[in-house]
Amino acid sequence: MDEFVVIPRFPAYSVSPLGRVRSERSGILLCHDSMNRVAIRTDNKIVKFHVGELLAEAGFFEVKRETLARAEARASDAEVRVIMLEAEVSNLKATVSKGRKANALLLGIRDKLNAKIASLQADSATGPKRGRKAKNQTSDTDTDGDDFNGWEGEA
Repeated sequence: MDEFVVIPRFPAYSVSPLGRVRSERSGILLCHDSMNRVAIRTDNKIVKFHVGELLAEAGFFEVKRETLARAEARASDAEVRVIMLEAEVSNLKATVSKGRKANALLLGIRDKLNAKIASLQADSATGPKRGRKAKNQTSDTDTDGDDFNGWEGEA
């Protein structure tokens, strides 16, 4: 059941927190029009008021000091939380930065090793380097001795 509060400017009427307006004399609920206004009789005149205005006059929109103090405490708690989160974000940024540097160093080492491996594979595929003999090749001074059999005997 709604709790009705008397409207101080219009003591013959009361309003509930849900916006229902009733007459104190008869207890009948007043009808709202399409613009959420209610017709109230004042000084033998019928005047239409928005329900929001009547709720404000009845004191439903007043901010109590306790509520305000709680809101300020929540705000200060939120500010502390924001400061803590900002510190955590800066720590995470530093960690990410260090990780990126380490990753760059590791990638550089990997690239150097891959280049060395590729050059060694290319050298083994193309043949020996200058100044070295291949295992299968013979020099010009090496002979098997068959050509010189007759040479020794003729003199």
